[in-house]
Amino acid sequence: MSARSDLVPLQPGDRAPNVVLDAITKEGKIALDDFRGQRPVLVGLFRGLHCAFCRRHIAAQARLDPELREKGVESLTVVNTPIERARLYF
Repeated sequence: MSARSDLVPLQPGDRAPNVVLDAITKEGKIALDDFRGQRPVLVGLFRGLHCAFCRRHIAAQARLDPELREKGVESLTVVNTPIERARLYF
């Protein structure tokens, strides 16, 4: 893997790049651009379902989802797990 010198970390207030991933709770893909201009999005990034720590935090984020929606915040959980395996959990 080569390092790209033109990449710089995002800073607060920067626009996040569009990321398109497989969706678990619906068919097809989901993209950050699907949420742009609508409401704030809380993105949780997790190592994988193999990680007990991550599974606990994924469950905690899911429990917070209704309260976040009441406050006008969408919640998006991103997990580094093959789609076939992830669908066993959701």
